[in-house]
Amino acid sequence: CTQVLTRIISIHFACMQTIKDCEVFGKHLKKLRIKLGKTAEKTAHEMGMSTSTVIRIEKGLVDPKLTTLIKISESLNISLSDLMRF
Repeated sequence: CTQVLTRIISIHFACMQTIKDCEVFGKHLKKLRIKLGKTAEKTAHEMGMSTSTVIRIEKGLVDPKLTTLIKISESLNISLSDLMRF
């Protein structure tokens, strides 16, 4: 479990090095969310965050922290590794 978490952290920091990476991740997140039939509002509520935060992540304006990525994956009911495949 620790090894998996370490890998996810390293992937996160490797993938989110540029603004472009944040934009690509944001588009991926929005596509996943819509595919799963969730609104930004519902996802934000389940994460305990504001809708504007979710929208900012989806637009690539925010580089989400690991704790936020965990909340996103839990809200969408997918693994962190699936979330980070973009």
